[in-house]
Amino acid sequence: MNQILNQPPVEDPDVGAIVCNCFRVGEKTIKTAIETHGLTTVEEVGNYLEAGTHCGSCIAEIEAML
Repeated sequence: MNQILNQPPVEDPDVGAIVCNCFRVGEKTIKTAIETHGLTTVEEVGNYLEAGTHCGSCIAEIEAML
């Protein structure tokens, strides 16, 4: 129970395995965005979620999801 607000704690959504460590974007979040918004490029994913726009180490994994 959250003592300050007298409400139960809010659970974090299941975003899946973290793909983008810079912005903490998970696999499920990326896949959902791709399917829901018809994203077809790493740039579009980056514009929508920021994933792949900082260090770039996750770009190959994002490309594989596309």
